[in-house]
Amino acid sequence: MATKLGDYSVRAGSGAMKFWPLNPGTTVAQATPPAPIAPVNPNPVVQPPTFAIFDVVIRMSDEPVTESTIANPTLLAQVSGAATVNSMPLTKEADGTAHICFAVAPSSGTTFEGILRLSAKRNNPTATVEIDLKLKATTNTLADNLFVLFVVHQHHPPKAYEWAKLKVQEPGATGAAISGANVEAKVLRDNSQFKSVNRKAPSLTTTASGYVASGSRDVLGLPTDWPILFNASRAGYVARGHMVRLAKTPVHDNLAPFDAATSGPPPAGTTAPVPMIMMPMAQARLAGRKIMLDPGHGVVYDGPLNAAGKVVGRRVYEWFVASRLADRIAKILVDEHGVGSGDVLRTRTAGFGLIEPTQMTSETAPEDGEKKFEYDMVSKRMRVEKTAGGAPAATLKQLSDLLLTRHAGANNAAQPVAAADRDRLLRLNGQTLISVISRLNAKQAPANRVQPGSLHWDTATNDYVYTHFPIAGGAPTTVAVRADGIAPDQWFVIDDAMLRNLIDRSILWSLANETVDSDQAFTNGERNAMAGAHANDYMLAAMLREVNVRPPHAYLDHGTKGWSPNSRSTYFNGCGCDLYLTLHENAGGGVGGTSLISILTGADAPPAEQVRIGKVFVKYIDALDQGLRTGGISKEEQKNQAALLHSRNTMRDKYAYLELEFMDTADPADATKYQYHSMVQDAFIERVARQVVCATVETLLGRQADLDSIHLSTAPGAIW
Repeated sequence: MATKLGDYSVRAGSGAMKFWPLNPGTTVAQATPPAPIAPVNPNPVVQPPTFAIFDVVIRMSDEPVTESTIANPTLLAQVSGAATVNSMPLTKEADGTAHICFAVAPSSGTTFEGILRLSAKRNNPTATVEIDLKLKATTNTLADNLFVLFVVHQHHPPKAYEWAKLKVQEPGATGAAISGANVEAKVLRDNSQFKSVNRKAPSLTTTASGYVASGSRDVLGLPTDWPILFNASRAGYVARGHMVRLAKTPVHDNLAPFDAATSGPPPAGTTAPVPMIMMPMAQARLAGRKIMLDPGHGVVYDGPLNAAGKVVGRRVYEWFVASRLADRIAKILVDEHGVGSGDVLRTRTAGFGLIEPTQMTSETAPEDGEKKFEYDMVSKRMRVEKTAGGAPAATLKQLSDLLLTRHAGANNAAQPVAAADRDRLLRLNGQTLISVISRLNAKQAPANRVQPGSLHWDTATNDYVYTHFPIAGGAPTTVAVRADGIAPDQWFVIDDAMLRNLIDRSILWSLANETVDSDQAFTNGERNAMAGAHANDYMLAAMLREVNVRPPHAYLDHGTKGWSPNSRSTYFNGCGCDLYLTLHENAGGGVGGTSLISILTGADAPPAEQVRIGKVFVKYIDALDQGLRTGGISKEEQKNQAALLHSRNTMRDKYAYLELEFMDTADPADATKYQYHSMVQDAFIERVARQVVCATVETLLGRQADLDSIHLSTAPGAIW
């Protein structure tokens, strides 16, 4: 018994023609019967039929194709007598393909010209899908180099498929052919028209002459009028993506497939492939190039404010993935492509806040802290701010609480501060204390004066106190340092332990307040995933790396928090990089990655070069093998605009803003988890980092020559 996948027929002129179905792999010699001797005198020879043979392997896309069990089809070993069938079933081989072989008589003279029609039925939705491929052969020949990717989709591209050959070679007009590369061909999955499954031919390779093939079958039957992506890899070369969009007309036959290596430019108004260029690793050097990496969001993110004055976009879980990706991208660029370690720049995203110990559950704690305190990033010193009325906004005790309090337990409870630590703040700031005492003396004059050396921490009153005595005589009195005891112009130096307290508190606050999603189940899921991936340790290392830089340094500008979009734009504009990459993960329950561009017009409209760069990344970015959102280049949402996509960022012609995948979509392999659980794994980081690096290499060292002519949509106003 056999499993039927569909049917095939051969057509010439306006109708189906009869043919001889043969065992797959039959040669012309095997199919030709011995010439019989007629039983008459003088024994004339009776000639067998004249014919040509086509041997074709068909790979159907992973659709819900209707399968049925049938008796094994009757196949012939030899061609004899008249052809009697005009349709045969497509049956499944062990590897999931269908392998057909048939002989046809000439349609004119010694030549056959006609159409191979393949058909299959699919479910959900129900549809019968047919495709046509133009065939040509001369008598006594075998065409056994044919492979078809049959897309069984209800809205598949035009019925007419194209035969094409794609050569993979090294750079240059006479670049050497590359054999032994592993290649995957797939229909561009835009998650709109083509969604739900990948439609691809995996396990292709390149032949000794460099052509993409299934085994030795290097003439490929492919859909027309829709982008097809090829991704090739081989040791010693940078993995390469390549895009083709075969024209609906003219359609080539199998004897003259479109082959960019020999066919020359396509007819006017059509597009067709150029050779696929793979660059040897030795040539893929980026020394002297500068590349900016910008992980989206941040720790204690200084994002834009909403109408209520609250920061929006605080998603440290998204930053955690993006920042780890940036780490790996940077290492690959340096180790494998010769980028100088100082030429991979990053925005400052691992910030910290001036968060008071009592405000650990407040989502506005960093902003409230900035109203009371100011930190000098260069000199590592702190002072209190002024209130609206000009008075100091905090006391010396509150300043010490900010700098010295540690937290413990599941609820991040504030721990008591040792008196020795309170006094340490005073010992570090002898010069400042002179100013404090002078201020206190001025406030008490002329009646009282501060006793020298009396300012200290008092455990009994849980406050800083000093002793003053009447100038005219009398008993000295111990009093607390009141709110007006320190002035906004008095800076307090802090030590590493105090800075570490600010950072540790910021991590705890961030994990509690920048991990909140409207979906509580997802909040719980991403928090568990971050904990399992030791996000707190990673955050600490990133924050220390970005704060412990030697001045002058841009990281010491723009405050303590993870940089705002405007601060990032300022940094972009002053760095003179060759390529700028913003890395994000998406949310909202979709699937697929995309490169975002501006939705605005005028000066804020996306530059053409930004779209060109986006088209390069379309060929590579497929983070979870789920294709692309809206074709891989998307306009930002009107209600959720990204400032880095607008004219304030003057580097947009060297810029890609990547939304790599959706975090909050259920994991297809485990409905109890979200895709975010996969994103925190090392395998995801490695795969996506290499996709980004390969796209970067192509962008900077040699883009596909005909990429401008390839479009997803021809509709008016379409991006690409």
